Amino acid sequence: MGNSHWTAKLAIKTHRLKVLAKKRWWVLFLLACIGLAYQAYYVYTTPTRYESMGKMLVSGRADTQVGAAFSEDLVNFYGTQIQHMESPAVWERARRRIELENPGLQGQATVTARQVPRAATFDIVGSGDHPAYTQAFVNAVMEEVVAFKRDMRQESTGSQMLSIGEELARLRQDLDQREAELNNFVETNNMPNWSQESETAATFLSELKIRKSELSKELHILSNLTADQLLVQQSGASLPPPTEQDPGTPVEPGTTTDNASLNAGGDLRTQYLLTRQELGQKQAEVAQLSKVLRPKHPKLMAMNEQVASLENLLGTIREQSVESSSSRKVSLEAELAGLDASIREWEEK
Repeated sequence: MGNSHWTAKLAIKTHRLKVLAKKRWWVLFLLACIGLAYQAYYVYTTPTRYESMGKMLVSGRADTQVGAAFSEDLVNFYGTQIQHMESPAVWERARRRIELENPGLQGQATVTARQVPRAATFDIVGSGDHPAYTQAFVNAVMEEVVAFKRDMRQESTGSQMLSIGEELARLRQDLDQREAELNNFVETNNMPNWSQESETAATFLSELKIRKSELSKELHILSNLTADQLLVQQSGASLPPPTEQDPGTPVEPGTTTDNASLNAGGDLRTQYLLTRQELGQKQAEVAQLSKVLRPKHPKLMAMNEQVASLENLLGTIREQSVESSSSRKVSLEAELAGLDASIREWEEK
């Protein structure tokens, strides 16, 4: 019921429009003529426009920055390039380039830049009233964009170099000031002598340690050798020169070696070696005489007394050597204690 009502109303309106069109058809015809006349006039009076298109590949500049600064530059990069291409300053430079390269070429032109989707390529579309001028203007705009970027890069590099030069000058001045302060400090505190004093202290400390090592070695020897070993070792294991008496000549009974002459001839070690050598000779003579003489023979008994005297002398020398070694050990221990204290003191310095 509702659909039939709307259909009837639509049919009535359509009928009325047809009747009106039949009565006022000339109005529609007149409006169409006026529109065609205006369009014809517009086409006739509008100058001919020529288009020229070029493509320009613009890659992102190398940037050593990282993080947010680099991301922001990358986001704004392509929009900035379009602004450069449509900049009036670039257009004016392009017009001057055309005037210099082609003085007789005249015309007016503009360009529109569009980025190719998902690419670093731009379409440069130029529109002008002269075909040659329009093409030259598009080429000039692309060349001037490249030159404009190059000039900006050089200007930025120049300002950076100037800033670096100023920073270097400031650092050089600061370095000179610090060096002057250091030299003043060195002179005020007499530091040139510190190195010499340090070398002297190191040398003296090394000498102390060497002396300690030598004394420790001597103390070890005194503590581990017997009296005979000590006398032989400290003497260098070398026998003194033979006496004026021939070792092969038998010693007459009743003759002994003078202790005073032994003391005059050397220390305990020399006495020990000489006495042991003489004892060996006497024992050899006693052994030889025992083969031909009776044990109670006066000469043999005198020789035995001499051997006993020499053995007693060796015993006395050994006792004196032990006493001397004990005294020396006490002296060494005291000297080592003093050296330890001195070494600790110099190491702290």
